[in-house]
Amino acid sequence: MAEMLEPNYRKIMPLPASRSNTKTLGEPMQMIIIIDSEPSKDVTTSASLQGYQHNPQEAWLPITESRNGNTFFAVFHLLCSGIGLPALLLPVAFATLGWAWGIICLSLAFAWQLNTIFILVRLHESVSGIRYSRYMHLALASFGPKLGKLLTQFPLLYNSGSTCIILIITGGKTLDLIFKTLCDRDAMCHAKSLTNTEWFLVFTCLAILIAQLPNLNSIAWVSLIGAITVVLYSTLIWALSITKDRPIGISYGQSDKLKSNVEKFSDVLNALGIIALTFKGHNVILAIQGTLPSSPKQTSYMSMCIGVTISYIVIAMCQYPLAIGGFWAYGNKALRLDLHRAFSLLNSGPLNVSGRLLFIGVLGWVSDTWRSLIGDTCHSLIGPLESSLTRTRLLESSLTRARLLESSLTRARLLESSLTRARLLESSLTLYAMVVFDNLEVGYTSKKNQPCPKWVRTFLRIFCGGLAFFLSVTFPFLGSLAPLVGGATLPLTFAYPCFMWIAMKKPRPNGLVWFINMGLGCLGIVLTVLIVIAAAWTLADKGLKANFYKP
Repeated sequence: MAEMLEPNYRKIMPLPASRSNTKTLGEPMQMIIIIDSEPSKDVTTSASLQGYQHNPQEAWLPITESRNGNTFFAVFHLLCSGIGLPALLLPVAFATLGWAWGIICLSLAFAWQLNTIFILVRLHESVSGIRYSRYMHLALASFGPKLGKLLTQFPLLYNSGSTCIILIITGGKTLDLIFKTLCDRDAMCHAKSLTNTEWFLVFTCLAILIAQLPNLNSIAWVSLIGAITVVLYSTLIWALSITKDRPIGISYGQSDKLKSNVEKFSDVLNALGIIALTFKGHNVILAIQGTLPSSPKQTSYMSMCIGVTISYIVIAMCQYPLAIGGFWAYGNKALRLDLHRAFSLLNSGPLNVSGRLLFIGVLGWVSDTWRSLIGDTCHSLIGPLESSLTRTRLLESSLTRARLLESSLTRARLLESSLTRARLLESSLTLYAMVVFDNLEVGYTSKKNQPCPKWVRTFLRIFCGGLAFFLSVTFPFLGSLAPLVGGATLPLTFAYPCFMWIAMKKPRPNGLVWFINMGLGCLGIVLTVLIVIAAAWTLADKGLKANFYKP
């Protein structure tokens, strides 16, 4: 919401037009607006904020309630929101595009979305005295009230709301996996396991407890945990993938010669969709910058630019090794999935994705390491023994211990990965949910003209969590629709910021800056349409398992 002083319009007086200029009775009358104001009231909070108008409602809302953030907080939030689980599917995209085009497309998409981030950062304080701390309000200022709401309302609602729902679905199944990993082969323990619906409820309750933190700045430590876990999780996967011996007979060439040109084109679009949907978080960029202090002498621009630079260097260090290392390790043995099927697996729980895509490397590496280690140990123990029976028994005992150690280490690795992923999901859910809470409180504070009491804020957040839980149980297949519906939100990342720059900065028409932004914006719209068509085509071809109320 832009920070603007809302004047009190007391009276509107029509003034008659002058005689010399009066032509007809239909001409408009001159108008003068008299505004109530008190000389004692100043629109600035201090001398250092000269020209910065203050709207009291900004101090009541979760996003802008605290503006005492810093560059480190911004980095934590950006890392937590900027890299998501679709990055695990980058080797699948490379399996379709190949080495050269895969790296080119990933690099172009990375540079493109980084450019639009810097555009949003620049536009945050593009008008003197006004800070646009929400994507919707910048869109309204750029495109006008009707067009801005038409273009951005649904994508923003989906990006925040559905992200929370999908995180609950994936987080609940991750908790189930953690429980089953701890149970191992204990039948009684497995019999006491909760249902998926109950795991969803457990995850939601944990998220609601964390969500009681009052504002975006207060969850910086939660985002720090999320940032650390996402870096560890991605590093664990690509490092273990490249250290394990590669499968025999892998190939990096195209293996779809029997496919028609239409099917090949659809595969390419699906691969581009995976790359495009890997980049996220543009809908919270302005909110994150809104937590930073600003003044006419030192705006938040430089602090945010430093935060974006640091965070996206780290994001690049996570995404490129995932894509290149995963494809190098498995080649075309990486799942050659269409976009719909890939996201279905991604949201079905970490065991399916990790086991069938990259986590095979974890288990193989564990197996090879422990077999060689135990084999050397057994040889050193058995050598001095003279009795063959004793040697046989000792070998059998050693192999039994080896299997137990191998099984224990495999479970430990899987448990560590699941716990890491659970922490990441909770952190991401808290960050994206804060945007939803802010929208709810905007409605309350606008109507009541006062800040939300603590009990109202608590009720709104419990209600929001309960609604997200209900929708996650109602639509447990929502992740399968992510390529189709999520593809429609790509203009928030690749197109709208370019058009906003033209509308707000008004560069010289047909000049270089105007041409670049107009070209990128139009290309983003075209790319969105093609990806949505490919996702719809695949969905119609493969079908959708709509398991309502059966998570």
